[in-house]
Amino acid sequence: STDTVTITSEGIWYIHVKARDKLLNTTSDIVKGPYKIDRTPPMENISHTPVDWVIDYVTINWEFTDDQSGMDYCILPDGTRTNDTSGRYVVGDNGNYTFKAYDRLGNEKIVIEPINNIDKIAPGGVLTVSNNELTDNSIQILWEVYDRESGFSKIILPDSTVSNSATGSFPISQMGEYSFVVYDKVGNDKKLNIIVNNVDMEKPKLTVTQEVTRWTNEDILLDYEAIDNQSGIREVVFPNSLNTSETKGKYAVTKNGEYTFLAYDQIGNGIMVTHTVSNIDKTPPVLKLKRSYDNDDNIRITWEMLDTESGTRNIVLPDGRITSDKSGEYIVKQNGIYTFIAYDNVGNDNVMQVEISNVDKTGIEFELHEESLIDNRKRITWKVLEGQDDFTYILLPDNTYSHNKQGEFIVNKRGKYTFLAYDKFGNETQRSIIINM
Repeated sequence: STDTVTITSEGIWYIHVKARDKLLNTTSDIVKGPYKIDRTPPMENISHTPVDWVIDYVTINWEFTDDQSGMDYCILPDGTRTNDTSGRYVVGDNGNYTFKAYDRLGNEKIVIEPINNIDKIAPGGVLTVSNNELTDNSIQILWEVYDRESGFSKIILPDSTVSNSATGSFPISQMGEYSFVVYDKVGNDKKLNIIVNNVDMEKPKLTVTQEVTRWTNEDILLDYEAIDNQSGIREVVFPNSLNTSETKGKYAVTKNGEYTFLAYDQIGNGIMVTHTVSNIDKTPPVLKLKRSYDNDDNIRITWEMLDTESGTRNIVLPDGRITSDKSGEYIVKQNGIYTFIAYDNVGNDNVMQVEISNVDKTGIEFELHEESLIDNRKRITWKVLEGQDDFTYILLPDNTYSHNKQGEFIVNKRGKYTFLAYDKFGNETQRSIIINM
């Protein structure tokens, strides 16, 4: 007459009960219910966008429903509990993201959403050279790049050109550091550098300068400097064919001319520089001396100085006078050695001497005579002897002079009277006469 009915199946159930006695009398149907059994967890609807490769983030769109007891709450991947039954969850890294949903009876639904289309990893690659030996020919930089996530997109070469090939070569003709930039399909980039130090097609640089540019009678120092930013300087060859490994220094030259320097780098590239020196003057000036007679039979030394390099500066004449005139005359009054010194503008000198031995040093020969006059006066007469053609004048006792070869001088008192005769060379002849009144 009593019993227990156990309902184990999920769903909505009603219990119908009828009682019957042994005579088959039956009661009416007794209905109890409904009885609801919910053992099914919530249903999910989860997706993410975008599904293609991205560099930054992905949005997971989630929704849970429960048609039986109804939704209670959800737990998001970061542990947040929410009573919302749907939403958007943004992630920035690849991984498995777990969502948990619970209905009102505690049935649990666990959903894992894998995200694997976020690419934050830069592409990779390798750079090599086609030749590792020192060379003066161009070589190739070889590239091989890859990306294991979104995939390789492009590579920017050192000359800023773009290639879409994951492998290739780039020609170079000089040493240096070369940069390549690789991109994947979402924009991640990586810079690849390679240092090339074995190719040198560039000539070295060589400069030659001189320290003194003005005229000089000393040696001149030439400063040289060789530069090579590629393989480096191997040697510098001097104009005298000697060489040195020093990249800078001095070279002395003693005379004007063209001086050729050579510089070679480690590969063998060479450069030649010729420097002209034109301001060394070690040659004394040219001095020309010439003797001549003028119309008065004076001896004249004509001088002329020349200098085709630094130029003439001055000349010291025999009497010590200094003049910058390039030519002139010097009058000789007596025998002797006459020295002329010519200088150029850097101090070179030329000393020349002229010996004069034919100057007339004999004075004028003349006679003095005394004659008496009336009135207690005396007449002194002078007379230049024959053959005295170089006579110039005679100085009388009263300091007057006469150009006549003969004449008279009147005196009226006693005393000594002196006459001085001169020739054209300045020679002097003195004669005196004593007058007694």
